[in-house]
Amino acid sequence: MALRAFRGRSLVPAGRAAEEPRGILWAIGLVALYIALTIPVYVVAYFAGFRGTYGEDIQKWPYVVHVVLGGSAQILALVAVLGFRRWTGVRTAGEPAPAGRAAFSGLVAAVAILPVLIGVSLLQAWTYGQFGREFRGQDLVRNAFAGDRATFAAVAVFAVLVAPPFEEFVFRRLVYGGLRARLGVFVATLVSAGLFAVWHLEPDAFPGTFVLGLAFAHLRERTGGLTAPIAMHACYNALQVTGILTARLGG
Repeated sequence: MALRAFRGRSLVPAGRAAEEPRGILWAIGLVALYIALTIPVYVVAYFAGFRGTYGEDIQKWPYVVHVVLGGSAQILALVAVLGFRRWTGVRTAGEPAPAGRAAFSGLVAAVAILPVLIGVSLLQAWTYGQFGREFRGQDLVRNAFAGDRATFAAVAVFAVLVAPPFEEFVFRRLVYGGLRARLGVFVATLVSAGLFAVWHLEPDAFPGTFVLGLAFAHLRERTGGLTAPIAMHACYNALQVTGILTARLGG
C-alpha cells in the first residue's frame, strides 16, 4: 500500500502539463535577457562604489559579489519576462495539480533522490580515480564550503531562492514545454535535462545535474505545473546547503 501511495496519486498529484509551442524561443529570449542584464547590473555596481571597495578589475572581485550580481540579473530577467507574458496575454492550456500537494511531492522527491545522487557522485569519483583525475564537484559548492560567511550566505540564498524558480521556468516550463509540443515527452525529458546540465558549465557536475533534470521533468509532466519541480529543486539545494553548513561548523 505504501509503495502504491508513493507511485500513485496520493503522493504525486496528477495534473496536465501545458504545452509551450514557442517555448524554445521564449527560453532563448529569457536567457539572452539575463546575459544582457548582467552588463548594466555590473556597471551600476561598478559606479556605485564597488570599484572603490574591491578594485578596478571586476574579474578579481570576491566570489560573493559575482553571486549577488548574477542572481540579481536572473531575478530581473525572470520578472521582466513574466510581466511581458502577462501583459501580452500569453496563455497556455494546462491543469496543474493543487499547489500544496505538488509542493509536498517535490520535497519528498528531493529526499528520495539523495541516495541516487550520492551513488552517482561516488561512482564518478571512483571512475576519475582510475584515470588519475580529481573529482572536484560543483564550483558553487566548493566556494560555499571554503568561503567566508558572506559567501556562504549568498550562495545559500541564490541556491535555494533564486536559481530554482529561474531555472525551472527556463528548462521545465519553456524548454520542456516547447520540445514536448513538437517531439513528445520522452525526447523533451532527455533534451531538457541535458541542456539543464550543460547550463551549469561544469563537466564534473554534468551526471548529477542530468539526473536531477530527469526528475524535475518527470514531476513537471506528472503534476502539470512548476510547483513540484521548484520545490524539489529548492529542497535539494537546501539539503546541500545544510550539509555544507554542518561541515563548516564541524571544521
